[in-house]
Amino acid sequence: MNDVALMELLTEARRASRLQLLELLSTRIERLEADNASRDQILSMLKSWISARQNVGASKSQGVAL
Repeated sequence: MNDVALMELLTEARRASRLQLLELLSTRIERLEADNASRDQILSMLKSWISARQNVGASKSQGVAL
């Protein structure tokens, strides 16, 4: 596999990962709206969700570094 093909595969993997996160975000917001959550509740939940996702990413990168 050459460098160009590898870069294309990595770019596509990142794109797919971002799309998956956007779909998860959309689903979360729809659930909160269905529960008649207030704007503040939605923002609080999203901040919590972002923090949890960042913690997962940090623990994965630490595992790779070990």
